[in-house]
Amino acid sequence: MNKFIVKKVINSSLAVILSILVVINSACAQTNNIESISLENNKDITIQVLMEDLYPLHYLKNGKIVGSSVDLIKKIFTKAKINYTVELQPWARVYNTALQKPNVLLISIARIKQREALFTWIGPVIKFNYFLYGLANTKVDAEMKIENIQKYHVAIIRKTAIHQYLKSKNINNYQLVGSSKQAIKMLLAHRVDLVSGIENIFTENCYRLKLACEKIKPLYRFKDIFTDIHIAMSKATDAAIVNRIKLAYKEIIEEDKANTPTH
Repeated sequence: MNKFIVKKVINSSLAVILSILVVINSACAQTNNIESISLENNKDITIQVLMEDLYPLHYLKNGKIVGSSVDLIKKIFTKAKINYTVELQPWARVYNTALQKPNVLLISIARIKQREALFTWIGPVIKFNYFLYGLANTKVDAEMKIENIQKYHVAIIRKTAIHQYLKSKNINNYQLVGSSKQAIKMLLAHRVDLVSGIENIFTENCYRLKLACEKIKPLYRFKDIFTDIHIAMSKATDAAIVNRIKLAYKEIIEEDKANTPTH
């Protein structure tokens, strides 16, 4: 093969590669445009946005669901131009509904490995530590191995990240409850020694419920659970809906960063 033919083949190959790159870049540009993702097959769909009562992220005030995460959801769906409803339910029901039905969006779900394949993940909201809380006079070794919590009477909120983490460690000696309020009341009544909770949110929620929170302290931190709280969607939701919501979320986060003072 002479030099002219070799050069021609190389140039032709480069031309093909460049053409492919142009197509890929064009596709990416289209994918990054919310309006380019058609909702023709989903125009009558309404997304069911589910959440537990988790003050101050989302909670009921004067008969209305409010909170910082609720504000974020409103921005996302306005930008995505998708209809939605918002409901407060016990966490176990929220979780199970999202596993079983399409077109469900969850707010404030911890992204842990036990859940990774169960949902489509939209993006993080905030990062948290997880604790066991108890009365201030309760003696707990903050450095104990996780297996040793079985020495205590512990209340764990059903289907939470802590519940699933303990199950993965084959630790089952605890009492499951439906809400943080129920757990705190059991603790104050000396029916349990420790209850599970999320850093800061647990205490704020306790005071909102007008309980004797000054008696309660964080006594043990789950060192293996330090994770982002995410927005996620049910797996069976149509890809076009998911992609519009993902892009809307991304644009809002970028806008917030651009509008945040650096100093």
